[in-house]
Amino acid sequence: MKKLCMLFVLLLISACAAYPVIPALRVGHTEEEHAKLKTAAESGDLDAQYNFGMSYCCGDTALYDNREVTKWLCNAAKLEHTKSQYQIGKLYKGNRLSLPGYESAVRRLPENDKLALAWFIVADSKGHPEAKKAIEMFRHMEFADVVAAIDLSRKYPEIPCEIE
Repeated sequence: MKKLCMLFVLLLISACAAYPVIPALRVGHTEEEHAKLKTAAESGDLDAQYNFGMSYCCGDTALYDNREVTKWLCNAAKLEHTKSQYQIGKLYKGNRLSLPGYESAVRRLPENDKLALAWFIVADSKGHPEAKKAIEMFRHMEFADVVAAIDLSRKYPEIPCEIE
C-alpha cells in the first residue's frame, strides 16, 4: 500500500511537471486569453498591463516572474493606472501583492519607505480606495522623510520604480 501511494505521488508530480503552466492560467485565463492580454498590454492598454503584470505575481512560488510583474506594473503606474501605483507602493514598502485567492512574495524593488509613500500619495490623489489607509502606516516616519516623499510624489511620473 505504501509503495502504491508513493507511486501515485510520483506520477502526480511528473504529470504536473510535464504540463506547462503559463502565469495567466494561475489567475483564471486560458492560453488564448493570456496571448490577447499580452497583445493588449503591449499596445498600451493600462488595465491589460496591470492584469498581465499581476498574472506573474500570484500563485505557485515556482512560477513567479518578478521582472515581468515589476516591468508591467511600473509602466502602467507611470501612465496613471491607479491600481498599479498602489501596487508599486506596496512593493517598495516590502508588502505582498495579491489577487483574490492568490498571494505573492514578489520582492524585486528594494524596500524604501520614501518611495513607497510617494507612490501611495500619487495613488491616493488619483482616488485609489486603499491608498489613504496605506499612507497612515507612515505616521511615525521622520518629518524630513515625509517631506522628501511628498516632493517625490510631485515629480510624478518621474518617481523611480525600477527592478533590481
